[in-house]
Amino acid sequence: MTPSSAWHLAWAPWRKALALCTLCAATTLALGQPATRPANTKVMTKAELRACLKEEDGLKAQRAPLIEERRVLDADKAAIAKDTEALKGAADALDRTSLDAVDAHNAKIRAHDARIDAWNERSNALGAKGKGYEQAHEAWKASCANRRYNEDDEKAIRAGR
Repeated sequence: MTPSSAWHLAWAPWRKALALCTLCAATTLALGQPATRPANTKVMTKAELRACLKEEDGLKAQRAPLIEERRVLDADKAAIAKDTEALKGAADALDRTSLDAVDAHNAKIRAHDARIDAWNERSNALGAKGKGYEQAHEAWKASCANRRYNEDDEKAIRAGR
């Protein structure tokens, strides 16, 4: 072993310790920086807080029917898929030599297509309502969600004062 390699081996634990201390110092400096505050650090007035809470309650009231309507649409979609499979099975078993049987099956298919069209219209309408809700929610978040307020004011408002 050469003298320089012995020095290198003796210095190895110190290099790790020095690297760790450097990392700790950098972390401490980063943590010592003041936290950045949102642009609007002004505390909401009681009237502003009341308006924000009212708007939030309105948004919650709008959301529940949207969720319920989505649940109904999902159930209808499952029923339509089940009926589609039943119609495919009926088509396989259809007596194609009977004009009455073919006409009856085609009438079922037209009714099924009309049901699908109605579902699509309801789904598109729900999508538009959902988009409107999301825009209103984003506007509420921009104006109210990240603002500071006095908790005593919130308690008083919720208590009806």
